[in-house]
Amino acid sequence: LGYLSISSSGSSRPNSGADPKDRIVEAETYHLAVALASSSKLEQSNRLLERLRVKLPEVTAILVSLGLNQQKMGKHAEAAEHLRAALRSDPGNVEAHYNLAVSWLALNQVDKAINELRMVLGIEPYHSRASYLLGTVWMRGKDYVRARECFNHMLEIAPDDYAAHYHLGVLATIEEKWQEGKSHLLSALKTDPESPEACNALGSVYFGQGSLNEARDAFLKAIRFEPNFAWAHYNLGLVLQQQKENKEAARHFRLALLADGQFQKARDALDQLERSSK
Repeated sequence: LGYLSISSSGSSRPNSGADPKDRIVEAETYHLAVALASSSKLEQSNRLLERLRVKLPEVTAILVSLGLNQQKMGKHAEAAEHLRAALRSDPGNVEAHYNLAVSWLALNQVDKAINELRMVLGIEPYHSRASYLLGTVWMRGKDYVRARECFNHMLEIAPDDYAAHYHLGVLATIEEKWQEGKSHLLSALKTDPESPEACNALGSVYFGQGSLNEARDAFLKAIRFEPNFAWAHYNLGLVLQQQKENKEAARHFRLALLADGQFQKARDALDQLERSSK
C-alpha cells in the first residue's frame, strides 16, 4: 500500500491483483477523511473511513483514525474497539496504545489505562504525553511517589516543561514542602507567565508560609488572567479574612459561588463569615 502512505501489518508481498489506480484512490480517500476530521466533520470522515475499512480491514492507520474520531465524538467504547483492532494488526503502534489509554480513562478503566501507558513508555521511553497522563493518573490516585517520578521524567526530556513544573509544584504544596513548591511554580511561570493555575498554586504556597501579602498578589494575578476562577476567588477570600478585611472576603466568596454554584467550601466560608459578623 505504498500509494496509501499507511501500513498494514499483513504480508509485505505486493498484491498482484491490486490495481495501482485503486490504491491512489484509496490514498486520496484516506487523506480526505483525515482532512474532514480536522475540520470537525466527523460523521463525513467516518463514512469514508468505514468504506476504506471494508476494503482494507487490517490497515492500522484507518483503524486508529476511526478510533480518534470516535473519541472526539465522546464514544469511547467504540473508540476502544477500533484501537484494539489496530493493535491486533500492529501491537507496537504507540499512537494506538496512547489513545486507547485515553479512552480507558474516559470509561473509568484506570488499570487498563495504566497498562496501555506503560506499553507506550516501554516502546518509546521519552513519550512526554504518556508520562504526563500517567503522572496525572497517579496523582488522582494519591500515589504521589509515582506521580513525581513521571513528572521528573518529563523534565529529563524537556527541562522547562510547564506541565511538569506545575504538577511538581502542586505535589510539593500538597505535602507542605513550600520551598520546593515555590521553585517549581516559579519555573512554570517562566514558561507561561499568564497561567492562572500556576499563579493560584503559588498563592497557596505563600499562604501556607504565612506570607499573606504575597499570597494576595498571586491570587489577584490569577483572577486577572481568569476572572471566573472559583478557586482563586475562594483562596483570596481566605487571605482577606486573615487580614480582617471581611467585607472584601465575603465578596470574593460570593464571586467563587457565582463562578461555581456547587462550590461547598466557598458557601461554608461565606456562611461562617456572615454568622460571625452578626
